[in-house]
Amino acid sequence: MAFVFCRHVGSISQLLENTTRLSTDTASSIPTWASVIIGLPAEVVQAELDIFNGQQTDQGGMSTTLTRVSISHVDHASVGVTGPPARLAELFSKSKTLGASRHATLPITGGLCHVPNVYDDDDVRALLSAARVWDRWGSRRVQQPLLSPRTGTPFEAAEAAGLIEAICAEALTKPLFFDKVAEGAAEQIARRLQSSAIPPSCLGVQHYRTSLISDGIVSTVAEQLASHTAVQRRDLVDWVTVDEVPDYNMGNPGSPQDSKLAVVGMACRMPGDADTPEKFWELLVQGRDTLSEVPADRFDLDAHFDPTMEMENSVGTRFGNFVSNPGFFDAGFFNMSPREAQQTDPMQRLALVTAYEALEMAGFVPGRTPSSHGSRVGTYYGQASDDYREVNASQKVGTYGIPGTERAFGNGRINYFFNFQGPSFNVDTACSSGLAAVQAACSALWAGEADTVIAGGLNVIVSVSQAAIEAEK
Repeated sequence: MAFVFCRHVGSISQLLENTTRLSTDTASSIPTWASVIIGLPAEVVQAELDIFNGQQTDQGGMSTTLTRVSISHVDHASVGVTGPPARLAELFSKSKTLGASRHATLPITGGLCHVPNVYDDDDVRALLSAARVWDRWGSRRVQQPLLSPRTGTPFEAAEAAGLIEAICAEALTKPLFFDKVAEGAAEQIARRLQSSAIPPSCLGVQHYRTSLISDGIVSTVAEQLASHTAVQRRDLVDWVTVDEVPDYNMGNPGSPQDSKLAVVGMACRMPGDADTPEKFWELLVQGRDTLSEVPADRFDLDAHFDPTMEMENSVGTRFGNFVSNPGFFDAGFFNMSPREAQQTDPMQRLALVTAYEALEMAGFVPGRTPSSHGSRVGTYYGQASDDYREVNASQKVGTYGIPGTERAFGNGRINYFFNFQGPSFNVDTACSSGLAAVQAACSALWAGEADTVIAGGLNVIVSVSQAAIEAEK
């Protein structure tokens, strides 16, 4: 949800002002979309904004709304204003009152938020739809009240999806009132303390990093609860880094073997129409049996079925577990001719397709970061059979027959297509080949041999006799 939100805000904001073309050599040169004004009440700031926005006209002489500067937050000590970076700079140069005030830029580089003149309910619905919020969280109940940063009172939503919708609506279109948040939090806590038989001697406040805003909220809460209990703060970022992971902020990166690994993309083709990780998970949760009769598009079952197994090239069962659309492959997309694709093992074709889907899910951009450089990406695949090679060995195979059926070319094709130059291994440990490949890939990451790996298992049975053996197992 956060990714979808940031992507939407970024794309809309860049339409208002393209900041990507500006210099980003240093952090200070990155344009920001918000500033904070200290020492002026919100009424004075709003009056100056009304004058400034009223002076803005487009080429037709009509007043514009999308590039207005708006108030984004208010507390007892400061007022935040947000708008396109160029408009903010113009505001402080033209307004004598605001220009002479104590003000500073805020590290808001992603785009505009908390502005009713840019976003509306359609934007909120688009975000919820893109993240499939109602499908995923529509039935989950809210367990703990969450305070609105606009009113300081709990959101009224009873289910998680409704809560996310309310959060998005406020984050896009409503300003923040931090004093109300502090007062609301203190009121909620005091109410619980009064109803508690044994009030705690100390109240723990957990927050992510300290800032002037968070310090102000926590201080207000502590002052209002002084008669009830003491308040102890804990920065969660500091807490999780103590004695557990290297202090990256101090410029002392740890060794690869001390790092944690993350799975950032997945793809699969499984029996039972489980062509995505989500569908495969549903299949597992439901405990469905994917056994079905041999589909008509595989081979003529009646011509090969013999329960006595006395006939040559026969199968003794009418059932098996089948992947949907195993032949679906866009050869042109992967720079392969139709002839080469025809002589390429279906396992290699599906390896290409699923590797591309997994990298796409991960948001992988080759060469964008040190860990995505081609020389630092490895491929590890487990494969225990290659009956496609055996079936076609006696056929009229051409130049593409060998690279299309040899096991090493399964992950080799992935390397060739994406121009990866890291370690490349095809592992055979029988039925555990896929897990063995994943284990080898993890070992390579921890050993520093690669920074990113693609790992998995390949197994597609195309031989009728081999299928009969597997079915009997």
